[in-house]
Order: sequence, then structure tokens, then C-alpha cells
Amino acid sequence: STSYFKRGIATREDVSKVNFVNTSRAVQPTVYPELQTQWTDTDLFTQELRLAGSVSLIDFVGGLYYQHEKTGFISDIPIPPGFNEAFNNPIPNFDTLYHGETDSKRKELAAFGQITLNLSERLRITAGLRGFDIKQSFASDNHGYFNGGRSVRNGRSSASGVTPRFGVDYNVSDN
Repeated sequence: STSYFKRGIATREDVSKVNFVNTSRAVQPTVYPELQTQWTDTDLFTQELRLAGSVSLIDFVGGLYYQHEKTGFISDIPIPPGFNEAFNNPIPNFDTLYHGETDSKRKELAAFGQITLNLSERLRITAGLRGFDIKQSFASDNHGYFNGGRSVRNGRSSASGVTPRFGVDYNVSDN
């Protein structure tokens, strides 16, 4: 199976009272109209290939799995027009209250297989494995008054492993 998901979300929110609480009274002695805008873009692609069947007393399934996700996030709280003039220039060294951008990527690749031995109408034994490899990265750039200046961060992580599966099924009755 294959799937592709793409979503973009943009929101605007009045943060006047939140920013009033978060700043000192020396900076902003009264509530002032301020808007925050946020954008989130997500692209997600998933592909799974399976092969399943039966041979004599054995049922089997195996396959490959791939997923790639990219997400971008932007948050922006500009200094509103007239803000510095209204409060006697309390934030002279910043061009924005807050601006942040984060991009992340994640890739996963997996292979799996499982066999079931049907020993009788009531008894089955199952064994399987799933191996996976996941890699992810992010880059973040933030600046503005609420951030205390500019900060840039990048990071990577990965994980891999094998997950076993074992089971015994026994039906105690025909129901």
C-alpha cells in the first residue's frame, strides 16, 4: 500500500494578554494589540510491500516498510506598529518579539517476516522478526526579544534494532 499526506496549517491568534503577562511592567505597562502567526507544513509518504501466502501447514507474511516525513514550523510575533512609540521605546535592539523556524525530517525503513505453523485445528505456533532503521534530524533558528537574541540548533538521532515475535495459540473449544 502507498499513502501520501500533505497538510498546511496557518493560524493567527491574539496574544495581547499573554505577552502582557510575559513582559515586565517596565517594558509594557498596559495591554497592547499583538498577533501571533504560526505555519505548519507536513509531508508524509508511506510505502509498504507485502507478500503473504500458505504452503501446506505453514502460513507466511513478509515485507518491506518505508516512511519519509518532513515538517516545517514557523512562529512569528512581530513588534506591532506603534508599540515602541506607545511605551517610550522599551525594546530598541530587537526587530521582532519572537520569530522561530524549525524543520525536521524522519526516515524509517523496516523489513518483517512471520511464519505460522498450523500443527492442528486447535494448535498454532508463530514466529517472526521485524528489523528497523530510523534516522531523524532537525534544524531550528529562533530570535527576538522573547528568545533573548538569536539561537540556532541542529541535531540528529538514529535508532535501529530487531523485534522478535513468538506465540502459541490453542483453541480450547470449537466456539
